[in-house]
Amino acid sequence: MRGGIYLDNASTSFPKPGIIGETIELYLRDAGCSPGRSGHARARISEKLINDARQKIADILGVGDHSKIAYTHNATYALNIAIKGYLSKGNHVITTCFEHNSVLRPLEKLRRNHVIDYSVIGLNDDLEVDFTEYQKAFTTNTKLVVLNHASNVTGSILPIEKFVKVAHQHGVKVLVDLSQTAGFLDIKISEWGVDFAAFTGHKSLLGLPGTGGLYAKNERELSTFIEGGTGVNSISLVQPGYMPEKFEAGTINYTGIAVLGACATHIMNTGLNKVRKHEYELLDYLLSELALLPEVQLIGSKNIKAKVPIVSFTVENMPSNEVATMLDNEYGIMTRPGLQCAPLAHQALGTSPNGTVRVSLGYNNTYDECMALIDAVKAIIRSHNN
Repeated sequence: MRGGIYLDNASTSFPKPGIIGETIELYLRDAGCSPGRSGHARARISEKLINDARQKIADILGVGDHSKIAYTHNATYALNIAIKGYLSKGNHVITTCFEHNSVLRPLEKLRRNHVIDYSVIGLNDDLEVDFTEYQKAFTTNTKLVVLNHASNVTGSILPIEKFVKVAHQHGVKVLVDLSQTAGFLDIKISEWGVDFAAFTGHKSLLGLPGTGGLYAKNERELSTFIEGGTGVNSISLVQPGYMPEKFEAGTINYTGIAVLGACATHIMNTGLNKVRKHEYELLDYLLSELALLPEVQLIGSKNIKAKVPIVSFTVENMPSNEVATMLDNEYGIMTRPGLQCAPLAHQALGTSPNGTVRVSLGYNNTYDECMALIDAVKAIIRSHNN
């Protein structure tokens, strides 16, 4: 399929940079073998590509020691490793209503299995995570705080360093979900004191689905999720206890990881400041124009200085899926309707069960595309009112 206006970058970035095809061809032609498992030339080329990518990702995430990053299938997998690998019977967890189901469902499973209990922090009057409520949520059994760096529903950015400081004052570790921010914001994992972090490769990092990773400051605090071959210390029947091999059992998506490294270079060459400037200009335009439509309700904070470029809105007396379907079928504009895998966010925002129409911008979007969206929303409203 060609054409159309793609405004669903919070689901996955599109279009992908041309460097992806070139890197896939290079990897399959010149490498294409498992690093660390053979001593021949192709394996060494593969190993260099994978390690170079790890260093580039560490630079983007502000991680001082790149060996503390293990590749995973996606952010969901990394979050599950950290949650299930760290918690034990009787622990209490603090999280927020802005979390994705990749956090909520693992926590809920552990709760239903009578392993843990957890508290969900709600929103304040500004529709941001309530810091005062958060400060009061710690108990003697609190073991872990799980925080979404930016909401995939409203785009609201959490001041991570501030939340980490409070948790550490209570002797509690912090896991951060970077799914909506890695490759877009200036992230300083080591400086912020984050203990664990999960990221995905296919959103703002511009890579392919099936790539992501886990950062662990101290991997000894996590038990393994799966065990298997790593290409090192093969005489031992025990999984290596050090990063990154501890969490990289089996053959992983080396082609996708090589692509991730190339995309990281592409992002750094473009410049994060340039990317943000363009996307924030579009975000400001969209918020301003949608706010002029009385039938449209903008959901969440309007402060673009504390948002990633996501706009969630509803249209009066119209289900979000109906609006999104009309945008797609009649105007070729692709958005994301519904609950966006974040049911507690919509409960807190008052938009459950129908959810919102979510527009999420990328570097390739243009003013003309944003104007087309505004015109389409106006036309849909006129059609509905008639």
